[in-house]
Amino acid sequence: MVYRKIVSNPVRDEKVKILSALRPLSGKSALENTLRAQYVAGTINGERVPGYKDENGVAQNSVTETYLAARLFVDNWRWAGVPFYIRSGKRLPRRVTEVAIQFKQVPLSLFGWKNLAGAAPNLLVLNIQPDEGITLRFGAKAPGPINQIEPVSN
Repeated sequence: MVYRKIVSNPVRDEKVKILSALRPLSGKSALENTLRAQYVAGTINGERVPGYKDENGVAQNSVTETYLAARLFVDNWRWAGVPFYIRSGKRLPRRVTEVAIQFKQVPLSLFGWKNLAGAAPNLLVLNIQPDEGITLRFGAKAPGPINQIEPVSN
């Protein structure tokens, strides 16, 4: 038990540092950096499902959000300017919790090319549930003589 106590405090402290460094969202920045929604009736795997307001116990005039997508920023030297995208919601086709980190584009173009990575940004995706793991997506030059960047996942 002594080992757990020694290790848990530094991990907890680092989590607190990151949470403390999150840039607050309020007013205009909250509107610009979040998307909130409420699910409506539809089908999932060919089966009809009700909308949120059609669920038992939910008021017809409810404005409770059932989906949130947010772009967050960590204001510290390591993550300055790197957006973190977080999405969460109910009644999605599949249950997924992930954190996607999109890296900044380099400020210069290699080999005299224009910056072609817009369609294939560099992303580090941390899959939290249900399939834990890490995915790295990046842009790489497509084979052949044409200067074209295509997304690659690993």
